[in-house]
Amino acid sequence: MEKIRVYFALYGDEFPVEEFTKDIGILPNHTTKKGKSVLPDKELPIAQDTSWAYGTEELTVTEYPEIQLNWLIDQLVEKTEIINIYKEKYDLRCKLVAVIEYTSEHNRGFTLNERFMSFVNAIGARFETDIYID
Repeated sequence: MEKIRVYFALYGDEFPVEEFTKDIGILPNHTTKKGKSVLPDKELPIAQDTSWAYGTEELTVTEYPEIQLNWLIDQLVEKTEIINIYKEKYDLRCKLVAVIEYTSEHNRGFTLNERFMSFVNAIGARFETDIYID
């Protein structure tokens, strides 16, 4: 069994996060504003970028990490044009991230299918993984 958390982040110097939220039609899990505290009611740490992030909140137990990756793509694939408009207009970057916690050293790994790779390429995103063994 594995646990996985996946998310998409759009980030850069500054951009209208509220306007992006309205245009994309998805409420983010987390946003930051460059120069402001990342944590509510705390002075530190300070955000280095303005960002908008959406994905699964917690690590989800699964035998197939691809299920969560595909779920994230399902939420965003129809929003490719909006993402690219904001990227170009505000000189933004984006990434998709998978945080995976394996419960043993022996695991089946995971596969990035053509649909996932096409979406990543269509929005010019990076794909990052954080992998842990419990």
